[in-house]
Amino acid sequence: MTVGTGEAGLEAVGSLSPAAVVLDIHLPGMTGWDVLETLKADPSTASVPVVVVSVEPERGRGFALGATEYLVKPVAGEHLLAAVSRALQHTRAPVPGGTLPEGRSVVVVDDDPLALKLVRSTLEPLGWTVHTCSRGLDAADLVRAVNPSVVIMDLLMPEVDGFAVIDELRAGDTDSGPPIVVLTAKSLTSEDLGRLEGRIAFVAEKAGLDLASLARRLAQVAAAGEAETASGTSHETGDGGAP
Repeated sequence: MTVGTGEAGLEAVGSLSPAAVVLDIHLPGMTGWDVLETLKADPSTASVPVVVVSVEPERGRGFALGATEYLVKPVAGEHLLAAVSRALQHTRAPVPGGTLPEGRSVVVVDDDPLALKLVRSTLEPLGWTVHTCSRGLDAADLVRAVNPSVVIMDLLMPEVDGFAVIDELRAGDTDSGPPIVVLTAKSLTSEDLGRLEGRIAFVAEKAGLDLASLARRLAQVAAAGEAETASGTSHETGDGGAP
C-alpha cells in the first residue's frame, strides 16, 4: 500500500495494521518526523516497525523517535528489502524458541539522553521494562532497588564513572547481582579490559551499533542470568567483544 502524505499514512496504518512501515521524511503537510512520533505515541501502532528512508542523514533523531531501521537515500532495492526483513525480525521475540518472559527489566546507566532514548525505543516494543539513570552516583542504588534482569552501563560519565559503579555492584563477590553489559564510546585499553574481566557479560561499542543484535544478546544474557540464579551457579564471563 502506498500513500503520498503523512496524514494518509497514519490513516492507512490505523486501518490496515501493516507488518511494517517504510517512511520518508520530506512529505507534503505533515512531516515524516511527525508521522513517526505519532505512530510511536499511539499504543495501537507503537509496535509496528518503521523503516525510515530519507535524504536526511539524521539517524540519531530517527532512532530516538522509535525508528527500527534508518536508510539514507539513494538506497538499492535489495538494501531496502534487507532492512524491512531485519525490522520484522527485530519485532519478534529475540529468544530462540520462546517469547520474552514477563517481568524482564533493564537498568540503563548513561549520561547521554540520546543513548537512553535509543535503548528505550529498542527494548520497550519487545516487552522490556526500561529504567534509566543519567548519573553514576545514583546507579548502584537504582540497581539494588529494581533488581533488573540485566544492567547496561556506560563507562564515560561525570562524577562517578562506569568503572566505579561496576566496582560497587561487584564489591566482595564478582558473581552476585544481575549481569552487566557495557555500552560505551570509549576505546578500551588492556588495563580497562583487565578491570572489567570476570565482572561483565560483554562489551558493545556505540559506534556502528546494531540495535537488533544488541536486543538479541541482551535477551540471551538475561535468560542465562535467570537460569544461573535458578540453579545457584555463577555468571559466566563474556568475551569482551561487541555484538
